[in-house]
Amino acid sequence: MTIRGLNIKRTLNDTTYYVHDATGNVMGIYVKNDLTLTAQDRPIYGSSRLGIINKDVKSPPSAVRSLPSFFQYRMYDARIGRFWSVDPLKSDYPWNSTYAFAENSVIQLIEILGDRGTIYIQVMLDKKGKPLIDKKTMNEIKMKIEDKGKELNVDWKVKIVYSNAIMSRKQFENRKNSDPSDSYILIGTGKQLDEYVIKNREEKLGWENPSSWPHSVNGTSTDKLMYINIDNVRQYKGESIYESAYSSMVEKLYLTIIHEDGHPKFQGHSQNYNEMGVKTNIGHIAGTIMNSVPKVDKYDPEMIKMLQEIHGKISEGCNKPKSGGHDSMNKNMY
Repeated sequence: MTIRGLNIKRTLNDTTYYVHDATGNVMGIYVKNDLTLTAQDRPIYGSSRLGIINKDVKSPPSAVRSLPSFFQYRMYDARIGRFWSVDPLKSDYPWNSTYAFAENSVIQLIEILGDRGTIYIQVMLDKKGKPLIDKKTMNEIKMKIEDKGKELNVDWKVKIVYSNAIMSRKQFENRKNSDPSDSYILIGTGKQLDEYVIKNREEKLGWENPSSWPHSVNGTSTDKLMYINIDNVRQYKGESIYESAYSSMVEKLYLTIIHEDGHPKFQGHSQNYNEMGVKTNIGHIAGTIMNSVPKVDKYDPEMIKMLQEIHGKISEGCNKPKSGGHDSMNKNMY
């Protein structure tokens, strides 16, 4: 498989060896030619700075990406070991440098993201003020998403609200108990969602513009806000879009929600890039929930790891360190 890092190269006739520390962090890379083993790279901060997670490397140094996408809401520079932007929760951790990686303690701490995060689902109302999807159906979907999290050891939360009052980006990010890893999913008719896209543009509400008009697709995603057109989801039956086993509204909407929620979270997936490190895929990964036509709620190992890094692992209980900021975690807690 291909991964993107710094100063890493591999020829077709070479065999690459990785030296890991106790946490799986790659601390040294060696290449075997005949009987000679040559040190290829020794990242001073380990692979967490290079984005190398137990994978073969094929991309030449000139083509690889220097910034992995595991830290989705802050990008960091692998060459200097610093984030490019300030900690979004800096006010909660005034003693921390707002740009530091792992609190400048890369031996003791592991860099993680946020405080679990919530999949925030807003169901819009019809002209009579009735939810477009009944609460019983939505509660079943909520349970399925949470059960999937337990299966994957991903500590995500799900919150459902029923309202036509759509939040601006600032309102969403500043709401009580918000977290940088939260995602916002709007379920409405194609007309309702199109109208909000226009309002967002005209009133500059802070959201990225989707790549497609919501009325024309089942769902479309931006970096944080996802639109799901219930008109289109509702009309499909059987294998035309979903397997016959997933023909109920619960199953169709469940698959659509976690598919769209995955687009921003899996943007750094290796299958989205060619061997030269150029993005060639819009995020559709065959045989998984990210298939262009979602038929199964399957996640590959790379996707599971990404979700665990974004939301944390259920098995860890709490991902905040006993001392230090929210981006770091004591290795002894694993």
